[in-house]
Amino acid sequence: MSFVVDRTKQGNTEDSQMIRKQISQHHVMGWIVTCCLLSLSFVPASGQGTSVDQVVAPRIGFGAVPANYADVEMEWKKVFDKAEEAGAEVVQIPAGSWGENQIGPGRYTWSSETPWYRLIKRQDYHFRVSKDFAGPFQHEEVTSPKDVRFRSFADEAFTRRYLEMVDAYLNSCADATDYLLIHAEGAHEYFAAKPRQLDDYLIFLRTVVAHVHQRNPQIKVSVNTDPQNKDDVLSRMAAELDFISFDVMRSDDLVKQPGDLAKTIDRLIRVAGAKKISIAFYWSTTPVDGGSEAGQLAAFQAAMMRVRERQERFEYVVFGNIVDDDPQVLGPVFRAAFANLPADFVEKITQSQSTQGMIRLDGKEKPAWSWLKREMAEFKQQRTPAK
Repeated sequence: MSFVVDRTKQGNTEDSQMIRKQISQHHVMGWIVTCCLLSLSFVPASGQGTSVDQVVAPRIGFGAVPANYADVEMEWKKVFDKAEEAGAEVVQIPAGSWGENQIGPGRYTWSSETPWYRLIKRQDYHFRVSKDFAGPFQHEEVTSPKDVRFRSFADEAFTRRYLEMVDAYLNSCADATDYLLIHAEGAHEYFAAKPRQLDDYLIFLRTVVAHVHQRNPQIKVSVNTDPQNKDDVLSRMAAELDFISFDVMRSDDLVKQPGDLAKTIDRLIRVAGAKKISIAFYWSTTPVDGGSEAGQLAAFQAAMMRVRERQERFEYVVFGNIVDDDPQVLGPVFRAAFANLPADFVEKITQSQSTQGMIRLDGKEKPAWSWLKREMAEFKQQRTPAK
């Protein structure tokens, strides 16, 4: 899951802190960061296949992260325009942290001037948006603004302050939201160390879901969490949600090569029980970490093969990122953020993160991009219409 940096407002130190959080969201050796979820209620134009509102099979689209995490409208427009061009039905938008979203007592960052929101309201895009939303987890720890003390997930004061943030978002952006994903990456490490807190966390989730449904019944609520969680933890989470969401990418423990994707997808479907899942798939193309453009294409082809076979079990599926990042921009930030780590390791992180896109910095399309555009068009035509 990605964190977006507003370079018009933040200095190098804050950029470093932001991207350090992003990298640490995943197992640094195997999980290289990426992006996000929300959903907009526009009706698709004629000629695009079955209406998004009339399908049982999943919506399909992209992880939408602006280049180099620049939270400015011009950069959002570039990735949104590409998603629209490719026929996306959903884009997944990245999360910030609770502390970053709160800018003062009772004051939050969202408004009608939020760059991605303002752009979507003004443009006639045909995709929906899924919003990855700040959760209480940051890495394997529970974090909150300095004026919010965490005692336990059963603490009513903690939950009340979290719902205050949820309300602030809904007050500003609910009309552009179909999906709200409570960010929970790092949860697997947290509950492995503190298993007794899981019961209280599930009550916390239940409370948040009920609150959102009461305010905005059209919004489906999920968590975006780690596939590394134990099966029973994922099953119990899913039971409290409308569906459960994951980021899946190459990792040393789960998905070492494209051929491992089917097994991972089947497991996530199984542990979700009766609930649907969503997955954002990412695959870097740098040989520094064993990636390649051919490998990215093979990974996305393997993923779509399983999605087609199990399509009734998906809420949606997205692929990311759309565009590569510039290692010359990310490199200095990463070196500052990970100054205590070996230089060659930091370079590997930089190259892996920078090459997750399907379009290069020079604008040239990687094979996965052109294939995915064709695959999406065909998939949308072949889906099972709702009865």
